[in-house]
Amino acid sequence: MQRPNGPGEFHFTTKIGSFKLLGTNEEEVTGELKVTARGTILVSGCEKMPTTTGTLKLEYSYAPLKKYVFHGQGTLTVTGPLRAVQWFGTDLMGDFKGRGKFRLVGEFDKDLNTGTYWRQDPAKKEYWPANAVVENLVPDYSSSIAAPKAVPKPVPVPVPQPSTPSGKSDGK
Repeated sequence: MQRPNGPGEFHFTTKIGSFKLLGTNEEEVTGELKVTARGTILVSGCEKMPTTTGTLKLEYSYAPLKKYVFHGQGTLTVTGPLRAVQWFGTDLMGDFKGRGKFRLVGEFDKDLNTGTYWRQDPAKKEYWPANAVVENLVPDYSSSIAAPKAVPKPVPVPVPQPSTPSGKSDGK
């Protein structure tokens, strides 16, 4: 199946976890990402400096690779094209409109929730995976990279035959 043209929507929220938004082999991330959170955010390869509110503070920047690291609490808005955005922390709410690939990693909060994500319809929420990484392509489509891999068949293990105390098998 071919990936749809144009931008898609992706909305996500979690109490604790991490995500990475990146492009594909064919194209960089395009569109706009807006996240409100507490934690650390790394933005790589963006042409325009991200805008922030709250106590999000620029901790580090490296101009040759267009990398920026922010830490604190507040809202970060970044517009593509860009290479990647990575976040880890708490109390996240995010909205993305564009093209890219999300990797979500949820952690269980005190109520054993990992967070939710959805596309256009908030009634169709799905849970963040815990102890696993799931790639979500925006706009949504099925591809061979999401196909399950073949599981090898188990190798049979020989079962030892019971023997009598004399060492001979008990074959009556």
